[in-house]
Amino acid sequence: MLQGLVYAQTQQKTAKINKQFSEVFDLSDNEGTAKLQTTLPASFIEAVRTGKVDAYSDSGMTSKLSLTEVDEIVKARHVIDTIPSFDPETNYKLERVVESDFDFNQVHCYKLLASGHRAVPDGRDEIRVLGIAPLRKRPTRAPEKGEFQLPTPAYQTLFWLHYDDVKELLDNYDKGHAANNFASRLKNLKVPEADVLDYSDGTKYIGHIKDGVPEGKGVKYWQDGDIYEGEWKDGKRNGKGILYHAAGARYDGEWKDDMAHGQGTLYYVDGGKYTGGWKYDLRDGDGTLNSGNGDKYVGHFEHGRQNGKGIATSKNGNKFEGIWKEDEMDEGTLTLPNGYRYIGHFEQGKPGGKGKGYFSNGDIYEGEWKDNKMDGYGTLRIGEKLWSTADIGGCPRCKIYKGNWKDGQKSGKGTCYDKNLEIIYEGRFEYDYPAYPVYPIR
Repeated sequence: MLQGLVYAQTQQKTAKINKQFSEVFDLSDNEGTAKLQTTLPASFIEAVRTGKVDAYSDSGMTSKLSLTEVDEIVKARHVIDTIPSFDPETNYKLERVVESDFDFNQVHCYKLLASGHRAVPDGRDEIRVLGIAPLRKRPTRAPEKGEFQLPTPAYQTLFWLHYDDVKELLDNYDKGHAANNFASRLKNLKVPEADVLDYSDGTKYIGHIKDGVPEGKGVKYWQDGDIYEGEWKDGKRNGKGILYHAAGARYDGEWKDDMAHGQGTLYYVDGGKYTGGWKYDLRDGDGTLNSGNGDKYVGHFEHGRQNGKGIATSKNGNKFEGIWKEDEMDEGTLTLPNGYRYIGHFEQGKPGGKGKGYFSNGDIYEGEWKDNKMDGYGTLRIGEKLWSTADIGGCPRCKIYKGNWKDGQKSGKGTCYDKNLEIIYEGRFEYDYPAYPVYPIR
């Protein structure tokens, strides 16, 4: 089973509180857009090429880009994006490919990275701008067949520049654009309620924070591609939320201390689905498990396994209703498509111990079983429809056999009865046939 995917992610213990936040500026509605398209992007590139400023690949501005890498970004004309989503019918993770044209000189969206805090007690925001990045707006697509898309960034960051390095360029731009300029935007910057936590292992959290840890609603991104979106308490997943596993599985439900706990649904990669109770990351309580191969179980779970009362049906028509123990049938009724029915005990998922078998031809066996075979002491009786025409194998005129069995055959001491319930043979059997003395003919 794939339930282990739910607890694959654990709380990172070492985190750096990042009081930084970002603001996206879209200057396309500027009356000077045409001029902007040939001045501001070009002035950034010219400053980089002449060595006046450095360009970086990260918001921390520690990974410097070479001129060749910057030129590759600027000269790109045809861009391919992949948009992750889920198919609601199969629950498979999909990668939708979208192609689009791109011209760096037409860039009009920028992201400002700022650092700030709200002063106490007057509530005044103190903000310092750290960096600026030109953005490429990622294309969007309409969902197909009602599928839903995973959270994805609306913009692609092209590169980062230190704000202080390009402040003169921005001031010159603002002089020619009285409306919707950078200066007016900076005056309106506010420290958002949501904050950011950058963990030492590369994990990132965006959302509400209390005492330096996630609290309230937020989204966490792991390096391996997993995403959790939902409620938090004391730095752990608590409440309702969705975990999108990078491999394609998805859990949607209740959480307690970073573990699935309560009611929830896990969608497996193979198309299977479990809906029901959870306890400490394991299926626990009443639930329904639909396997990817078409099998279905409705009943009780304990410690992640089928335990207690439940009904299982398979795609080939088999059905079991009764008590389960550690994912195996323990006591109940097994019915097969050919009409065979067994009622009784099971051992290791097979008829074993005391039970009663109703065969498709009408014969009935009641007694002891082992490995789905008559084994031990039991009684086999010819069915009513064949009472007058058929005999028990190896015993002419025998309608009822009472005695010992081994691996599905009469073996050891036994007694045969005719249709009048009179004894016609009593003695030893070997390999399903009467042994010495010779079977009598009356």
